[in-house]
Amino acid sequence: MKDKTKSKNWENGDVFALKIDNGSEYDGRYILLETYRGDIWKPTKKRLYFRAKLTKDNILPKTFEEIEKAEYIKVSINGLSELFFRHGYETFSEVMKKIQHQKYEFDKYGYVYTYYFELRRYKNNIEEHLIYLGNFDYPKKLKHEKILRFEFDGIIFMDFESLIPRLIESYEQINLEKSECFNDDFILEMRKRDRELLLHEKDFDKVIERIKNGEVIEPTIPEYGWGPKLYDIDQAYEYKEYFKEVYSEEKTLDTMGKELASIAEEETRYNDEKTIFWMVIADNFLKKGMMNRELKDLALKCIRLNLKLWEPHQDYKEREKELNKLKKRLEEYECSE
Repeated sequence: MKDKTKSKNWENGDVFALKIDNGSEYDGRYILLETYRGDIWKPTKKRLYFRAKLTKDNILPKTFEEIEKAEYIKVSINGLSELFFRHGYETFSEVMKKIQHQKYEFDKYGYVYTYYFELRRYKNNIEEHLIYLGNFDYPKKLKHEKILRFEFDGIIFMDFESLIPRLIESYEQINLEKSECFNDDFILEMRKRDRELLLHEKDFDKVIERIKNGEVIEPTIPEYGWGPKLYDIDQAYEYKEYFKEVYSEEKTLDTMGKELASIAEEETRYNDEKTIFWMVIADNFLKKGMMNRELKDLALKCIRLNLKLWEPHQDYKEREKELNKLKKRLEEYECSE
């Protein structure tokens, strides 16, 4: 058998035990770690992921049947709005991949749970602490589990030194439902927020009813939000509002440009956001009959970058056609400077 004290020899299905000894009421029980190297999504070569379980007593499990009796620990909660909408750090193609491939089986509260996490800084502790139990065929998906579709899709990071207290806290807050997320008032407020965010869903109450009935919910692409036209994304409307706030006939275009640049620095972090911001701003300045060389060049650059981001998407040709209309208007505008 391969030396399992070496992480390079860990394989899908390897299970390790870690005895709890931190002065808590759980002392003597065991945390079980299931190793994951990649067949659901494909991690980079040097990354390792785990699910964790908590034994019900102080007896070290040795067989598959004994390991099965331990309870999986839920490490994070995911509600509707976290699952159906982009988080800002995802590229357009990543969001499309998540929407197209994921299906959600919600629990009675309207949640799905993350079980996988990445364990860091563990190599010097393997021989001393981890007990190898064997390799077992554990389930690929648990009930109400959020399965990651690509690396870093909501992955939790844990350090070996703080692993036990963090997992115990997650167990108490989520598995034992001590978190405020399970309170009726919190759920009611969450529903109000979700209703505001999920504008593409025409009958929000029916979605909630389906969740309560235990149906599997397959996400839909918003009617507006990810279409090929410039304003087929809700952020474009937000950026248009910024333009309205800044625009004034009493200001010079240079002054407004600087104010908008400051907003862009504050409100956009990623390439897709930045490109949409400046295309929307350019579109609105053109409608006012205003443009300068700096903004024109920036907008044209953003059109090129945005089309690059759209290349993996099936509506790329439609997007190209739409943005070429803006490109033509920009190229035809003769700046006075």
